[in-house]
Amino acid sequence: MDETFRAILCHELIHIVYWDPLRIGKRARNAALVALCLFLLLPLGTYLGKFTPWFFVLFIPILILYFGYIGIICNVRYWGQISELRADKKGMKVAEVSKDVFDTYWELARSIEHEAAATRRISSANFLYKRYKRYIEIEYHPSIERRKQSLKRDNWGIYDYVEQFLLILKWRITGKGWNGR
Repeated sequence: MDETFRAILCHELIHIVYWDPLRIGKRARNAALVALCLFLLLPLGTYLGKFTPWFFVLFIPILILYFGYIGIICNVRYWGQISELRADKKGMKVAEVSKDVFDTYWELARSIEHEAAATRRISSANFLYKRYKRYIEIEYHPSIERRKQSLKRDNWGIYDYVEQFLLILKWRITGKGWNGR
């Protein structure tokens, strides 16, 4: 239990170091500001003739990624999940424990069983409740499966941000909501 306590304590300390409770909204607003600048850049570049015809061939995929960017990276849910994944990974490193400690904790706390039951409840619920749980409710914690998957790589980096963005984009396209449930 010493390792488990150390891992959980370090996880929470990482939240404090990064000011997560206070800065999640600010990160989403900053991402929206970048999105606005990109949006203004497109017509300006077209007007000045800086974009070639090849740009317009790629315009639809660029537009899909752009609106995915707006819908995901400019949302507090994305930044909340990023803060949890980062706290897991960096907390594990600071506590000098293996990822098995988190697995053991989730097993002991029956988190996996509870999450599976909640997912079954959401899947079998009526349409409105399902929509609410998947798309409206603000839940910062990614699924435990996602957290386990994230811990497979040791270091935290830009790859983690991109991977989470692509996963949420996939989940939203396939109807699994913000947490892949």
